[in-house]
Amino acid sequence: MAEVEIERLDQLKASRMKEIALKRQIELEEIFAHAHSEIDSEAAQEKIMALIDSGNVDPFELLADMDNQIIKAKEEALSKKEILDKVEKWMF
Repeated sequence: MAEVEIERLDQLKASRMKEIALKRQIELEEIFAHAHSEIDSEAAQEKIMALIDSGNVDPFELLADMDNQIIKAKEEALSKKEILDKVEKWMF
C-alpha cells in the first residue's frame, strides 16, 4: 500500500514539475519572440519532458537552470532593443 502511495506522489511531483517547467519555457519563448530571436520551442519542451520523465535530473537544478536562461534571454533582449533603438535614431 505504501509503495502505491509513493508512486502516486512521484507521479504527482513529476506532473507538477512539468507544469512549472512549461510555464518557464513559455516565458522564455515570449522573451525570445519579443527580441525577434528564433527558438525551437517544440524541441525544448520535448527535452524538458524527457529530463523530468527520466528522473535523472534534480528538479531544483532544472528550474534554476531555466531561471538562468530567462535572465540571460532578458539581458540579450534588452541589448538588442538598445541596438535597434540606436539604429532607428541613426536612420532618422
